[in-house]
Amino acid sequence: MVATKQDVAFEQGAKFEFTIQARNPDKTPMNLSGYSARMQVRPTVDSVDILVSATSAGGEIVINGPVGIIAVTIGSDVTTAYTWTVGHYDLEVFTTAANVIRIAEGFTALKKEVTR
Repeated sequence: MVATKQDVAFEQGAKFEFTIQARNPDKTPMNLSGYSARMQVRPTVDSVDILVSATSAGGEIVINGPVGIIAVTIGSDVTTAYTWTVGHYDLEVFTTAANVIRIAEGFTALKKEVTR
């Protein structure tokens, strides 16, 4: 499976919401029952610095397994503290270290807050 290329934007001081449906090669919804998910944003693909981290274990990602929908939500209380400008992200689902599927990847930007 090839990851969907989709750029996303965060708005400083606003709730971030990103929802995507995982699909099989034949375009039918992928059953993600039993999967966990994780998403990271880094300044560059090779960077060790993590700008944003979200996981299903941490509650920022919710998976509707039977229909393959993955919803990422990061509260405005968290995005208020973001100061970075641009980065790269990917979103993965997994059952074990040997069974990881990259669902989405792309560039991301932070739109700075004006109203405070």
